[in-house]
Amino acid sequence: MREQFLQVKNEALSLIIDASQRSELEEIKIQFLGKKGKFTALLKSISKLPLNVRPQLGVLANDIKTTIEEAFARRALEF
Repeated sequence: MREQFLQVKNEALSLIIDASQRSELEEIKIQFLGKKGKFTALLKSISKLPLNVRPQLGVLANDIKTTIEEAFARRALEF
Protein backbone atom coordinates (compact mmCIF):
# COMPACT_ATOMS: atom_id res chain seq x y z
CA MET A 1 0.00 0.00 0.00
CA ARG A 2 2.87 2.34 0.82
CA GLU A 3 4.24 1.81 -2.67
CA GLN A 4 0.87 2.70 -4.19
CA PHE A 5 0.81 6.01 -2.33
CA LEU A 6 4.34 6.83 -3.46
CA GLN A 7 3.51 5.87 -7.03
CA VAL A 8 0.46 8.16 -7.08
CA LYS A 9 2.55 10.96 -5.56
CA ASN A 10 5.24 10.60 -8.22
CA GLU A 11 2.67 10.42 -11.02
CA ALA A 12 0.86 13.52 -9.77
CA LEU A 13 4.06 15.53 -9.37
CA SER A 14 5.24 14.53 -12.83
CA LEU A 15 1.96 15.61 -14.42
CA ILE A 16 1.95 18.87 -12.45
CA ILE A 17 5.43 19.71 -13.74
CA ASP A 18 4.44 18.86 -17.32
CA ALA A 19 1.17 20.85 -17.27
CA SER A 20 1.27 23.51 -19.97
CA GLN A 21 -1.79 25.55 -18.99
CA ARG A 22 -3.96 26.29 -15.99
CA SER A 23 -6.95 24.28 -17.24
CA GLU A 24 -4.76 21.19 -17.64
CA LEU A 25 -3.50 21.70 -14.09
CA GLU A 26 -7.08 21.82 -12.79
CA GLU A 27 -7.90 18.58 -14.61
CA ILE A 28 -4.89 16.91 -13.01
CA LYS A 29 -5.97 18.16 -9.60
CA ILE A 30 -9.40 16.62 -10.07
CA GLN A 31 -7.86 13.41 -11.38
CA PHE A 32 -5.90 12.95 -8.15
CA LEU A 33 -7.66 14.89 -5.39
CA GLY A 34 -11.24 14.96 -6.67
CA LYS A 35 -14.10 12.94 -5.19
CA LYS A 36 -13.25 9.94 -7.36
CA GLY A 37 -9.56 10.76 -7.72
CA LYS A 38 -6.69 8.30 -7.51
CA PHE A 39 -5.34 9.67 -4.24
CA THR A 40 -8.81 9.94 -2.72
CA ALA A 41 -9.48 6.28 -3.54
CA LEU A 42 -6.27 5.26 -1.78
CA LEU A 43 -7.23 7.31 1.27
CA LYS A 44 -10.56 5.53 1.47
CA SER A 45 -8.85 2.14 1.29
CA ILE A 46 -6.87 2.83 4.48
CA SER A 47 -9.94 1.95 6.54
CA LYS A 48 -9.78 -1.62 5.22
CA LEU A 49 -6.25 -2.16 6.52
CA PRO A 50 -5.29 -3.71 9.87
CA LEU A 51 -5.42 -1.30 12.80
CA ASN A 52 -1.67 -1.51 13.46
CA VAL A 53 -0.83 -0.29 9.92
CA ARG A 54 -3.26 2.61 9.68
CA PRO A 55 -1.40 5.23 11.74
CA GLN A 56 1.86 5.01 9.77
CA LEU A 57 0.04 5.00 6.46
CA GLY A 58 -2.15 7.88 7.57
CA VAL A 59 0.89 10.01 8.33
CA LEU A 60 2.41 9.14 4.96
CA ALA A 61 -0.87 9.90 3.19
CA ASN A 62 -1.16 13.30 4.89
CA ASP A 63 2.43 14.18 3.96
CA ILE A 64 1.85 13.16 0.35
CA LYS A 65 -1.40 15.11 0.12
CA THR A 66 0.33 18.21 1.48
CA THR A 67 3.17 17.79 -1.02
CA ILE A 68 0.75 17.42 -3.94
CA GLU A 69 -1.35 20.41 -2.86
CA GLU A 70 1.75 22.59 -2.46
CA ALA A 71 2.97 21.54 -5.89
CA PHE A 72 -0.39 22.51 -7.40
CA ALA A 73 -0.27 25.88 -5.67
CA ARG A 74 3.30 26.62 -6.78
CA ARG A 75 2.59 25.58 -10.37
CA ALA A 76 -0.64 27.60 -10.49
CA LEU A 77 1.34 30.73 -9.68
CA GLU A 78 3.37 30.20 -12.83
CA PHE A 79 0.33 30.67 -15.10
